[in-house]
Amino acid sequence: MRWPICLVGFLAVLGVAVAAAGHLLAARLPSLMERRLSAFLRSDVRWSVDLEQRQWRLAAEAPAGGIVAVQGPLGRWRHPQGEVVVQELNTGPVTVSTTARWDAAWTIWPPGLRGTLTTAGTTVNRQPVSEVSGTWRMGLGRVTIDDLALGPRYRMAGSVGWIPPYPLTLTLDLMDADAARIAALIEPGKNPLAGGIVQGRVAVTGPAGAPHLHGTLSARNGKLGATAFEAATVEFDGEGSVIRFTNTRLWQPSAEVVVEGFLDVTKLGTPTVFQDMRLTPRPLPPTARMARRRQTVEGDS
Repeated sequence: MRWPICLVGFLAVLGVAVAAAGHLLAARLPSLMERRLSAFLRSDVRWSVDLEQRQWRLAAEAPAGGIVAVQGPLGRWRHPQGEVVVQELNTGPVTVSTTARWDAAWTIWPPGLRGTLTTAGTTVNRQPVSEVSGTWRMGLGRVTIDDLALGPRYRMAGSVGWIPPYPLTLTLDLMDADAARIAALIEPGKNPLAGGIVQGRVAVTGPAGAPHLHGTLSARNGKLGATAFEAATVEFDGEGSVIRFTNTRLWQPSAEVVVEGFLDVTKLGTPTVFQDMRLTPRPLPPTARMARRRQTVEGDS
């Protein structure tokens, strides 16, 4: 009879400890998040919590312009649906507007939050785009994206740290994405600087202040600048605003075009965007032309 009593006592002590930890976390979380988010966004973040009314609100002015606002009720173990509004947030040559709705619940093990995220009314450079939907987890030191769909052609997964130096480990998979559509979003009203149907993966790693980009893509029936191609393999690395091509080939009916050099995204929309790239055509021998033709026919079938 003694062990059931001990078990009940242990569970009671555990319950009291969990409840105390929950109240302590609720009391300390606002100031902790204010410091972390202020450092990450490089702006003043204000988080107000009313435990009596079980309400909280987070507001921050984004460094590139716009306002990010998060609000919702605060429950002991459950966060009902909340909302994030981003209005005209500028990131380089891109301006994003969206309304994101999230649902989150506390989980005891692993400790943290787990929930879903969906968007509505999203625009890029004031043009409507596919909406986002997916799942996420927030634990000690990082937010993990389990599976985030950006329309039918893009999927993202990975994690973002919320403790300095804010490490990133993100992958974006492209599945028959239209490169001309992407280019038109970045530079609306202009002749797209690239085109073709693209698939592959882009990975972002390193601290948020100096992320590293690596991409391995394949494309078909497109163009790069004024150079058209039937098929292409693209591999690149990026640091800051510079994307360097490391192993990139374009195939035309009678030639292979080797792409070398780099592209600075800050020059998008200017006549000098391709000035640091070299495209060198190399004639294909007849046997290679026939092999490329067969591959093209099989790829289109």
